[in-house]
Amino acid sequence: MKTQSLKSMNSSFDDKNLNNTKEEKDNKPSIKILVGYHKPAVLLKDEILTPIHLGRALATEASKDGKLSQEDYEWLCENMIGDDTGDNISHLNRYFCELTGIYWAWKNYDKLGNPDYIGFMHYRRQFVFDESLKVPAKVPPENYFPGYYRYYRYYRYYRYYTNPFLLKDFKKYDLIIPEIYDVRKNIAQSPSIIKDLVVYCDYPYILKEFETYIKNTEKFKDYIPFVEDYANQHKYYFCNMFVMRKEHFFKYCEFLFEILFHFYHLYEKRLKKSTRQGSLRTLAWFSEHVTSIFFRKMIKDGISCKKLLPSFIDDTIDPKLLEDLQDRKIKNLSKDKNLLSFDLFDTLLLRTYLNPSDLFFHLEENFKLKGFAKTRLQAEQKAAVILNKTNVSFDEIYDFIPQSYKVMKEKERDLELKNIYVNPYFKRLFEYFLKEGKRVIFTTDMYYDEDFFKELFKKNDIKGYYKLYISAKLDKSKHQGSMYEFIAKDLGVKADEILHIGDNYFVDYRQALCSGFSAIHIEAPKWAFFKAFPALKSFYDNNANLSSSIIIGLLIRKWLHSDKNIEDYWEYFGYFYGAPLCYGLSKFLHQELLSSKLKEIIFVARDGYIIEKIFNLLQENFNSNIKTKYVYANRLIYDICFFKDNIKENKKDRLRNLIVSASKEISSLLNVNLKKISSKKLERILNDNFKDIEDFSKKVLKSYKEYLNSFELQEERLAFFDIATVSASSYNLLSKIYPQKQIFSYYLMVMPHFKYKKNFISYKENVSHYIFDDLLEFIISAPSFPIKELKSDFSLVFDDNHFERHRKRIYENLSRYELNFTEDLLSIFKEYEVSFCADTLLNLIGNFTQNVNTEDRHYFSKIYHSHSGDFKDYEALKIEQNIQHNYAHYEANSGFSGAVSLIKTHLSYKLGDEILKIKKNKLRAFILPFSLLIICLKHFLSRNLNKILLDTNPNLKKLPLSAYNDYQQALIIKDKYLTYRLGNLLVKHPFTFLFRVKKVYKEWKRENDKQ
Repeated sequence: MKTQSLKSMNSSFDDKNLNNTKEEKDNKPSIKILVGYHKPAVLLKDEILTPIHLGRALATEASKDGKLSQEDYEWLCENMIGDDTGDNISHLNRYFCELTGIYWAWKNYDKLGNPDYIGFMHYRRQFVFDESLKVPAKVPPENYFPGYYRYYRYYRYYRYYTNPFLLKDFKKYDLIIPEIYDVRKNIAQSPSIIKDLVVYCDYPYILKEFETYIKNTEKFKDYIPFVEDYANQHKYYFCNMFVMRKEHFFKYCEFLFEILFHFYHLYEKRLKKSTRQGSLRTLAWFSEHVTSIFFRKMIKDGISCKKLLPSFIDDTIDPKLLEDLQDRKIKNLSKDKNLLSFDLFDTLLLRTYLNPSDLFFHLEENFKLKGFAKTRLQAEQKAAVILNKTNVSFDEIYDFIPQSYKVMKEKERDLELKNIYVNPYFKRLFEYFLKEGKRVIFTTDMYYDEDFFKELFKKNDIKGYYKLYISAKLDKSKHQGSMYEFIAKDLGVKADEILHIGDNYFVDYRQALCSGFSAIHIEAPKWAFFKAFPALKSFYDNNANLSSSIIIGLLIRKWLHSDKNIEDYWEYFGYFYGAPLCYGLSKFLHQELLSSKLKEIIFVARDGYIIEKIFNLLQENFNSNIKTKYVYANRLIYDICFFKDNIKENKKDRLRNLIVSASKEISSLLNVNLKKISSKKLERILNDNFKDIEDFSKKVLKSYKEYLNSFELQEERLAFFDIATVSASSYNLLSKIYPQKQIFSYYLMVMPHFKYKKNFISYKENVSHYIFDDLLEFIISAPSFPIKELKSDFSLVFDDNHFERHRKRIYENLSRYELNFTEDLLSIFKEYEVSFCADTLLNLIGNFTQNVNTEDRHYFSKIYHSHSGDFKDYEALKIEQNIQHNYAHYEANSGFSGAVSLIKTHLSYKLGDEILKIKKNKLRAFILPFSLLIICLKHFLSRNLNKILLDTNPNLKKLPLSAYNDYQQALIIKDKYLTYRLGNLLVKHPFTFLFRVKKVYKEWKRENDKQ
């Protein structure tokens, strides 16, 4: 049987393959699709997708998103073309937005290689070219573009769908455009196009002027039918997205830009005077309607057109991009510095434990020294108080530890050396600075001595640093600032000549700055990890113990060593979710067999495949010598070999499956539909063919005994492992085959009535529906096919169908990464045993099933399994619980609702709200100055308190308004509400407010009257 291994993530995309023959490639038209960017975001770049930086000529000026940092600008310049070369209008980007990129493509077409097709998309909006992809369900009502694809982030599989050749018969289309957009369905529920434009644009009547202009311009007379009453309609083609043939693109640009430049000159003075986005972007918003008119005429003229749904990505920043931008910032800040100071722990050095103190609990558990962890923590505090020192040494700590625990001193040091590793990103940065000829020093508030760090650096190949400053040795502290003062004096340099880099905002940033150092605060890897995997943050918060600490520590280590980009989904799922469970179960089994002094174990095929492999890795690591055998001993074999027992116990379903799955030697005798047969008829058939079935059963039993004898199991006490059981088939089978042996059965989990079986996870009614069944069977499985038929000589016939082939290919990959997890764990901890709490692992899998996202659904959607004995009825693997959980809710809403609430905390809104209260009560006018003053004082006090909190914990910083799903509502309040406008006027012009208020009110009244 031939199977193909998965070479990359693309090979798991529904078994589709984008590799084409040379002839097919030669027949493909050339395509370039520009992807417009104005700030860093996940880079969409390949042979077709061509990122372009929009408005590069203005990149150093402030835009709607603020001013680009130097690092952002460098990233954009290095990763994409700019719209400021050749014939361009890049300087008009504040008014034209994405049109400056479209203009550049028009005027510089040869620089794109003169493609047959040209297209334009945005960094967060793209066409989905695979029409088989379903629109995600339950798009939230806050969505401004309902009915379209919407994703929380760029998932692994997403780029696959941005390939235009996924569109069937692509070459037959001259024009690809978005599905038409109905303004009545969005959040504003606008009744018409012009009413919708009013919501966000200051000059909506430009649409009426457009209609007049077209009607009065001879060359555009063919467009008149399409502009008549256009403003009062309710559908248009939005986003300025398209893919079209070259000749149509040139025609489009000629039409679009002649109109746009006409209105630019008409509105130029107003645009240049305004600072409001509602005014500045008028032409960009208007251009969508010009584009829509062009598309309508093209369709009417019979141009071959395909309409596709666009997608919207909410979070366009990934951890790798953030690291890249941070890297640039550090290197830019270090250009004029010859001395770099690195914090060590949580910056250059990382522990495999999520919390440092968990190492003490690990030692306590490993050496069965109850109370050690608490005593060790107290000893450090006690030493500092009695010795009156801010930073005590490792030796001083152990001077205050009871004699019975002193044996742990060398163990603790040894385990630290084993579990600490170097952050690969900061190692690269460290080596970069050395190549640049800079001196690098290390600083740490730590109790270990210099010999410890030298050994640690040697192990991790860290060499070439200039000096190492340890608080315990110097009795100086970064936390108090004395360390920084000492370093500058010791090096004989001014403090501002040193750039310090560290993860602790107060210690490594604020205190360094207060001491005169230059400093940069970097995010600790664990917080970056939890941002990338928020569901795992909720898992840890609910399971803060040693097991979860080590699991998350290993996952962070894997993530960092994968350069924060695990491309293969099955590598991610196998390592993050499958592997901890498989390891924990294997470790439990290993400990149980050692404690019971069992020397032989059968791993029942297929459930025991990965568990045996991990079990043997544990044996190799801990030098145990238990004989393991991978053996077929399932229910089917028992039903055939001992079918009389099922007759005695009247197990009709088992008897049906027996006949279906038995060799054709038996089933050929029974020309009936066993699924629909009545119990009486089944009994009659069995009676009529009893002798044939009995003969067949005896042959199979004889062959099976010979099969088992080949394994040479000599011990009187025999263990076996199976995932789960509802009828103890494997146990009964082996007990009857080996009546002289004492059989010990071990399971992942069993039903409650099997009290005498040894199982890893306790049965829980509320989780059994997802733990006991399909997902666990998938996680703990084998890259092989199920038995379909059993012949009398015990030769097995496997069910090789497309469902099973796909599942087998996936598991070949998945099982490899489940093994990698164990290999990594053992290479780190070596002789120190690591056991995982069963409930914690149960909750880890439960956390996955409660937080299933779009990506998980995509990859699991093609995995099917069958519960029927004849393997005819397959159903999709269920991975999702019907529980609304925090992350599931988070993704379903593609963000949090909160922009409106934040807008209402702005001082402008508070003041405006107080002013408008006069309308309800005229007497409030007399106390208005005092109430406004009180609001201002409370606001500034609250802001200062918030600043103090942020200095202590930067993670409390609120998200920008654009991150919330009610962002558009917030913009409406900010731009359109009289409340906000009046308050904003008072903030900006407190002394001339009374002279300006009438004008602001009239402007607001005029805009509302037009609506």
